Amino acid sequence: MENIREIIINPTFSIKEAMEKMTNSRKGVLLVLNERNYLVGVLSDGDVRRGILNQALLMSPISQIMNTDPQVAYSNDEAAALLREKSLTMVPVLSRERVVTAVLVAEEGHSKFFQIDSTNERPIHNEKILVVIPARGGSKRIPLKNLQKIGGYSLV
Repeated sequence: MENIREIIINPTFSIKEAMEKMTNSRKGVLLVLNERNYLVGVLSDGDVRRGILNQALLMSPISQIMNTDPQVAYSNDEAAALLREKSLTMVPVLSRERVVTAVLVAEEGHSKFFQIDSTNERPIHNEKILVVIPARGGSKRIPLKNLQKIGGYSLV
């Protein structure tokens, strides 16, 4: 694993998107962080399998199937002990406010800490959304629809 962003996902991502990310990272687990880097859960390949067996749709958000009570540590030493004792793939290191500050990842016979810089490392989520609103001038249901404003911007 080269970059910590490979294993971070937003809870609004679909199960299909999570499976793609998990496959690309070659890890069996993803950290689910919100926009403020708060840990809201962990998603493992087992969670995905169980979700699909329980009729979850591939387009469903991962928040429906993720583990909301994962093993965490509050120091690097505690993370290293948990990784050894519990045979985990990764252990997130949290501040007392549940902000992820680092992640200890098991990699081919050794482990490696990845620090998360809260100013640069943000969960990957849909930052820009494009909405197309047909706005012809002759709308019968909404008069002058093409001149209406949404969020301070004209539709045209």
